[in-house]
Amino acid sequence: MTGKSNYTENYAAKPENRKASASKPKGASRSAAQAKVKAPVGDAAKKKSRKGLVVGIVALVAVIVAAAVAYNVLAPGAAPEPLQTQGATEAVDGASSAAEASGEDAASDSTGKTDAPDFEMDTADGGTVSLSDLKGKPIVLNFWASTCGPCKMEMPEFQKAYERYGEQLQFAMVNVPDFNGETRERALQLVDQSGYTFPVYFDDTMQGQVQYGITSIPQTYFINADGTVEAYASGAIDASTIDRGIAMLLGD
Repeated sequence: MTGKSNYTENYAAKPENRKASASKPKGASRSAAQAKVKAPVGDAAKKKSRKGLVVGIVALVAVIVAAAVAYNVLAPGAAPEPLQTQGATEAVDGASSAAEASGEDAASDSTGKTDAPDFEMDTADGGTVSLSDLKGKPIVLNFWASTCGPCKMEMPEFQKAYERYGEQLQFAMVNVPDFNGETRERALQLVDQSGYTFPVYFDDTMQGQVQYGITSIPQTYFINADGTVEAYASGAIDASTIDRGIAMLLGD
């Protein structure tokens, strides 16, 4: 049987069907639909990615700022290191081990207090002075550096103590060279800019650090007029701790 089916003949014979078929290319409807769907999805994904990146950067900056603020607020209010007194058989932190390494015994008096190890310090004008030269008055000995945050935090309190007790005590603020890049110039600049007037010395030969076993700073020693150590503290201390150590030296 030849010839077209009735369906084909009837459908093709209608003018509106022929017009629709001619004006709509094959596959055009599918492509247009895909374009309408894909384009918005791609733009949305890019916008979402950029938004996520911006949010991440903002969050990181917020964390950094918050950490900095927390440090500035909380660090000054951190609990100060406790004052430690010399026991009957104990040596000053590090002093006895240094004496043993040199073949000497750490000397103690009848009360069991250890003699403060002697060492030479350099002065800002190029001279030298021994810790023993300061005997006759109680001594507040502090090891510090301008590149040490806790050291700088406690220094204003030592300045106040010096202004209050400078006639009754000897103050020896001994700078530790090479600590985090410390130099004499940087140390003197901090002292000058801050208006500190307490006596500053330099442990350029590292005698003090060896004799006292200094492995971290700040370190503070309260030394009696007879040269024995009454108390000491490792780490930054506050005004009340300094006053308490001085009171022990003056017998208040």
